[in-house]
Amino acid sequence: HRSYIKPGVKGMVDEDQVLRMFSENKGAARRLYGAYVGDGIAIKKEDIYTTIDKRILGDEKFADTVMDKCEAEIKPGRREREYSLGAIFRAVGVMYGITASQMRRKGKDRKVSRGRKLFSIVAHDFGYKGREIAEYMHKDPALVTRHIKENDMKGDAAQITLMLKERDKCQ
Repeated sequence: HRSYIKPGVKGMVDEDQVLRMFSENKGAARRLYGAYVGDGIAIKKEDIYTTIDKRILGDEKFADTVMDKCEAEIKPGRREREYSLGAIFRAVGVMYGITASQMRRKGKDRKVSRGRKLFSIVAHDFGYKGREIAEYMHKDPALVTRHIKENDMKGDAAQITLMLKERDKCQ
């Protein structure tokens, strides 16, 4: 970027090709390029963070237009907080035969560790932030982040989701 804006700065790019798109006069081309890049900087944070559908950048009307025109189904990213952390925690406990206090205590029991990891993954899938998950489990957020990144328990996570849905049907 600096080599396009400042004369005499040599970078790893051939600036002439890009600058000629703005003007044959290099000084004018640099000013026009700067104005062009500056327009993109003028976007306000509110314009980005007020998106309705996080998969599409824009306001609600724009998101609706995109989804109407899109031939393929747009699959959602993370699910909304359909279930509470407590419900997810209990389901994991039932699946592994462990208690909430066991998952919150210190220790390296394999079954308990897998339960913590599964809880972290499923809770994150349902839209909870790592910090919230760690706070609920009384664990370090770095542990939760590691569990989420590894995310190697897809089968068990799907089983927990099914358990939660079945529980909803019974109520």
